Amino acid sequence: MVKTVMQDMQVCTESRLVQSSATAAECYVCRKRFDDGYRITAKTMVHGTFLLCNEHYGLKWIVKPRPPI
Repeated sequence: MVKTVMQDMQVCTESRLVQSSATAAECYVCRKRFDDGYRITAKTMVHGTFLLCNEHYGLKWIVKPRPPI
């Protein structure tokens, strides 16, 4: 017996603008803010999900929580 699965997959080849409704975000490490012109991206790590700037996005580990302000 032969079973067939058919899918209508569409691959987007154009760059699309991502719109955000966030009003504030800051890097977990250095506290750079996206409203100051920095790009902030969420990254999931072993200890949770963190917001990081371009400079710190490459980190593999965040060992301890940052001190309070």
